[in-house]
Amino acid sequence: MSATDRVIVVAPVNITAANAIIVHLAAIADGLRERGADVEIVVPRLPEDAPSLRVLNGLGLPVHFAPAAPTTGILRMLRPLFMLPLLISLARSQPRPAFYIRFTVLTFILHVVLRLCGARTITEHNGWMADEIAQMGGGALYRAAAAAAQIFDAHAATSVRVVAPSLMRRLSHHGLAANKIFVAENGTDLEKFHPIDRETAITRMGFDRGRRRLGLLANLTRWQGTHCAIAAMEDIAAARDDVDLMIAGDGIEMANLKRQAAAGRAAARIHFLGQVPVEQANDFLNTLDIALAPFPADRPPGSPVKLRDYCAAGCAIVASDLPQNLEQLPPDVVCFHKADNPADMARAVLALLDEPAAARDMGRRARAFAETKWAWKNTVDAVTEHLHKFAK
Repeated sequence: MSATDRVIVVAPVNITAANAIIVHLAAIADGLRERGADVEIVVPRLPEDAPSLRVLNGLGLPVHFAPAAPTTGILRMLRPLFMLPLLISLARSQPRPAFYIRFTVLTFILHVVLRLCGARTITEHNGWMADEIAQMGGGALYRAAAAAAQIFDAHAATSVRVVAPSLMRRLSHHGLAANKIFVAENGTDLEKFHPIDRETAITRMGFDRGRRRLGLLANLTRWQGTHCAIAAMEDIAAARDDVDLMIAGDGIEMANLKRQAAAGRAAARIHFLGQVPVEQANDFLNTLDIALAPFPADRPPGSPVKLRDYCAAGCAIVASDLPQNLEQLPPDVVCFHKADNPADMARAVLALLDEPAAARDMGRRARAFAETKWAWKNTVDAVTEHLHKFAK
């Protein structure tokens, strides 16, 4: 990619919070810039105090703010349309850019219009939206509309990046040409997430030095499986009096999870930290004895950034035995438990707590695995290759 290539990275989603989406966006944009592209970013207008603004400003790249759509209710799906006038203007400017667009409902309209303007587009599919809607209790009509929108989006784009082979199989089943799709898993920032001295991390986070900690760093949706971790704490707390569960993050399941925790016998041992700033995420992970990924069996397919960040930070990991976890994680960097089985999760956690030296070794292997397999460089290399292909 030459320095004259121009790529516009578009995120038609709510990035007000400094969560995995903004970290993902920043990694793609920064990686393309490192490969010689002139990169610009388009996002919805943000409040002046939005934590994600610090991340965007830290990149030192041009950022275009589109009018902000509603952030709640069904009208939030119109966010791509609010971006359309700005994107058309950019598509007509010189030098003509390529667009890298994160998929959401109605982004297929962006691809159709931008390609009519002569632009090349890559769409990024991070999951199967109909499955995610089902997890949130959406009805059959809503799920069918989401599936149709995702299929249209893939057909409308010049090229399609999916984060897991299962997504590639689904889109291929719906008639997408094999040479149009490529798999590039999500990655992790190996500089932002890295092992540090545990006592230093505990001091920075202001935690009690006398406790051992299990933890999750997550957007609190049902498919994160946090409810399983809370249920498992019943057995863990009964077996050990020195272990706490730390839940870092916010989301639509927060109220339900707090009610579940309050109703159990381990309520005093479960701590909800709320949204942890991006700058503190690595400190938080380094305070943990074990990082948890208890995804439910019906979790939609994807490429969870959380697991990559856990590995990069050198965490010992206990995770559910979903096929996607079994495919992506070698057994020497994780202890698996049966999905949706709090008792089996508690068994795995307690066994690892009893072997602190083995847990430390697991964390070292996890870091080495992340360095080899999950650097964002690998993802951006695949995106760059496809930008070259359809530029010819």
